[in-house]
Amino acid sequence: MITNDLHQGTGHLPDISVAKPIYYRGSLVGFAASTAHAPDIGGKIRSPEPREVFEEGFQIPIMKLQERGKTNETLIKLLRKNVRTPDQTVGDLWAQIVALDMMEKRVTELLDSYGFVELTPLAEEIHGRCENAMRQAIGKLPDGEYHSALNTDGLMDKPLHLEMTLTVKDDTIDIDYTGSDPQVDRAINVCMCYTYAFTVYGVKCCTSPNLPNNEGAFRPITVRAPEGCVVNPVFPTAGGSRMLVGHYLPVLVFGCLGKVVPERVMAACGSPMWGMNQSGVSREEKPYANMFFYNGGMGATFRRDGPTCLSWPSNVSSTPIELSEQLAPLRFKYKRLRADSGGPGKFRGGLGQELLIESRSESLIAVSFLAERTVFPAFGIEGGKPGAAGVLRINGKKVDAKKQYVLKRG
Repeated sequence: MITNDLHQGTGHLPDISVAKPIYYRGSLVGFAASTAHAPDIGGKIRSPEPREVFEEGFQIPIMKLQERGKTNETLIKLLRKNVRTPDQTVGDLWAQIVALDMMEKRVTELLDSYGFVELTPLAEEIHGRCENAMRQAIGKLPDGEYHSALNTDGLMDKPLHLEMTLTVKDDTIDIDYTGSDPQVDRAINVCMCYTYAFTVYGVKCCTSPNLPNNEGAFRPITVRAPEGCVVNPVFPTAGGSRMLVGHYLPVLVFGCLGKVVPERVMAACGSPMWGMNQSGVSREEKPYANMFFYNGGMGATFRRDGPTCLSWPSNVSSTPIELSEQLAPLRFKYKRLRADSGGPGKFRGGLGQELLIESRSESLIAVSFLAERTVFPAFGIEGGKPGAAGVLRINGKKVDAKKQYVLKRG
């Protein structure tokens, strides 16, 4: 099975999800699944600009990619036709399929090795232990209703307001986003699947960070958001740049639980996301698309300074210059630490970075930026000072970081 549906997947189209059933001795014992970010999914190159999901690329409903070992070649042809990088995109998809086969092989080996005929009892035991551990961790928090709120850059001329009410009762936590702004006609809305994931992640950081991630660990946590708000939008809203809002959600959790366990939280980070999408036509007259990441610094904690140029809460690495210049017609004049950008305090935040990049393309290129913290810098906690705000300039002129630009050589 395959899909990239916003609401049934991960909240934006570039993430293609595949899954297959695993059978053992004729019985269904589980599923293998994989999600990977495709090099390109068509549509407008990823930016906050699209107003509807239809502008964002090729949509794949939940459907069969393979049936009885036979590939749906029509789907593959349609996918290849709709993306700028057909070989890379389909190549990555086949890598996902191979990963599913590897999972099936290793699960079968596990069952053979231990003499199991199914996985359910083992799963129930693991989930049960993790659920009990999470409930015990939550039970150590004082009961109460805690509130936090913040503004994101939003649409530059219109900030987005986020609110959270977190209620601790006995061994459960309930989180409600009532009070957050309505969804917007730009691609920064956050589907509920993504809202849930980053919210429970924040809770786990504050309660039991070393606990394995599985269903049991999250059973004691409920997450709610009004339908139609920016963190629970309705179709056909766009969401390609959902992390520009979604990456703030663990910070809201910290704002709530930091009132009772301040030693377990950190100050705000400089990187909900800083990325550059770039597309054009190569010398061989072939379309291409690339995405490069440039992270700000992480927030400080009660124990230490924040790491420099490290993404949080996402898992993306800062792209090396050598890779960027090899994949795209770009020349980097410099890529250096931004002095004194971390925010002073007993412990300071990690430093950000500054880059000067020149287009060396013989034809026009399109660039868009996934950028935050340009209006509202990363804030400190417990008396710590804020970090420096980010800025995007083209030919020395400050520009709107939420728009796409077409650049010529130089």
